[in-house]
Amino acid sequence: MTASGSFEQLAREQASLRRMATLVASEPPADEVFTAVTREAGLLLGAQRGTLLRVASPHWAEVVASWSDGTAPPVPVGHRAPIDEGRGMLGQMLQTARPVRIEDFDDVGGVVAALMRELGIRSGVGGPIILGGRVWGALTAVWPTDTTL
Repeated sequence: MTASGSFEQLAREQASLRRMATLVASEPPADEVFTAVTREAGLLLGAQRGTLLRVASPHWAEVVASWSDGTAPPVPVGHRAPIDEGRGMLGQMLQTARPVRIEDFDDVGGVVAALMRELGIRSGVGGPIILGGRVWGALTAVWPTDTTL
């Protein structure tokens, strides 16, 4: 990336942070903040889809907010999916409480890989959301099969 490209990316990030600070200062409902954060992250990362997940139980995650760039439908809010015991992004974050990057979901196998393949998703990144010292959920971004990270 060139110096001007780095500056442009920094300017986009700062504008996004400003939008989020302005939104939060207006004290909107939590679901509005979740949706805005998910959209901003997806846009900044150039993702196809962004999803904010919460750990609903030791074996299930629930979609709290979702965004799409328009080339694929967003995952519906309220959708529940298996955590898959450490294979998918949230499962790995539950074990490590650290960000995760998956270049090819086929390499991780399991239920999550099958779901990602069905949705046409190849790769993804995610960061844990930690509340009270525990992983509450994650913010994730994914890319289609014809895109590499």
